[in-house]
Amino acid sequence: MPLKNIPPATVTIGPESWRDVTLNTIRLSDRLVKTLAPCRSRSRNGSSSSSPVIQLGEEPRNIEARNQQLGPRNSDLSQPHGKWTNRSEAESGVEKAGACKYRSASAPQHNLHVKAGDTPPSFLRVHLAERSSHLARSYTRAIRALVTELRLQAVHTNDEAKRLLRGREALEKSLAGLRKDLMLNKSSVDTRRLRPAPRERVRDGADCLLEAERKLLIDLKSELEIRLKMTRHQLEVLCSCRKVLLECAAERSRVLDLFPNSFADWTRSHSCSPTSPTPSPSPSPSQRRELPRASPVTPCTPECQEALQAARIACLQSRALCREVKEAVDQAVSLGFTAHKATNDGLTQKIAETVNLTQHLQVSSGEARVAIQRAQRWYDENKHSEGRVLGPVSSADLLTRERLDRPQVQVYQRHPGTQLPEATVIVQGCAALRQSLLNSSQDLGLLHLTRLQLEENMQGKRAAARLDSSITRLRRRNADHRWTVPHLK
Repeated sequence: MPLKNIPPATVTIGPESWRDVTLNTIRLSDRLVKTLAPCRSRSRNGSSSSSPVIQLGEEPRNIEARNQQLGPRNSDLSQPHGKWTNRSEAESGVEKAGACKYRSASAPQHNLHVKAGDTPPSFLRVHLAERSSHLARSYTRAIRALVTELRLQAVHTNDEAKRLLRGREALEKSLAGLRKDLMLNKSSVDTRRLRPAPRERVRDGADCLLEAERKLLIDLKSELEIRLKMTRHQLEVLCSCRKVLLECAAERSRVLDLFPNSFADWTRSHSCSPTSPTPSPSPSPSQRRELPRASPVTPCTPECQEALQAARIACLQSRALCREVKEAVDQAVSLGFTAHKATNDGLTQKIAETVNLTQHLQVSSGEARVAIQRAQRWYDENKHSEGRVLGPVSSADLLTRERLDRPQVQVYQRHPGTQLPEATVIVQGCAALRQSLLNSSQDLGLLHLTRLQLEENMQGKRAAARLDSSITRLRRRNADHRWTVPHLK
């Protein structure tokens, strides 16, 4: 129940000074009771207001606000004992004397922020040790979370580096295939230059296809080399980011010697939903918590924040580069296969055309041979006819019916104007036979020359077809790139 002041008696018994001193003492007692009664009531209700409020690392502005709420601290009780001239001085002197007892028990001012004027409890050292341990544990937990984030980001960066390494291997494999395709293209061009006949070395569609394939392969090779250079640079960036992350994690983990490694608990608390108790192996970047603002005196230092941001940016760039590398490799393989197939189809078509011409040449050569034999028979017959027309070499071998002065002709020529044209016709027939023999000889020579040309052209076509067939077989056999470079054997 609240305390009530008892009014003093109105009868004057002793001196007035003696009465004033007593009244001042009573007033001081009432004032002290009113001041300390709320604290005692709150302490009885389970509050800790009677004990000093101790907080580690509290901001100065919070202390000032608390002092403003508590009000003045017996500012009028600061003078020493002495003689008082009036009632107010006596009252203030008594109050000062009473306040000196409380001032001697007050805690000293230090960074633990104990209220001035409060009596520290007997468990102050235990309380301070617990608060210090709590502050150390809180800081160490924050450091552990930061180290876990750094290590997770390092693992993620390492995974991106592995993925980029696989992309680099695919690029190098594709580049090796393009280099082998270029060597195969050069070998095909050099082999086609070995065609025997000059007329077979004329530039044709197969040469155009080989040249177009070479230009396409060179362009693809240049593009993939640029991608490979970018991939190597990005790998260096990822490795440097991973190194910085691990260094920051090692530097931050220097205060984790007495703490367990609760990586699984942290992962479970940040990656599991309430309905699914099974944790995922590693939380994705979208599920990871946001780190506090960086400061040199907080668990998250600016170096750690910069390392995390650089690693995340490098991982995003690495993913984009992996997609570009995959698209470039797929495009190079597709275009290279298309160009290889188009060149093989062109060579096959050229072989078919050459074989068709060879067959036509063979038929023409046979027809020329038949014509040569026919012309030779005709020449032989004309030669024999010329000899028959000229008659025997010796006149003694002439028959009587073959002579121009036989008796029947002599009797017939007794009349004038009865000359026979037999001799003139024989002479003309001999001349005609000689001209026919000459023409037949020229025709035979031309037929022989034509047949030789047909045979030569046919041989050239066959050799060209064999070369093109060998080139086509070589290209099909080496299309899978499972062959060793000659100078590396």
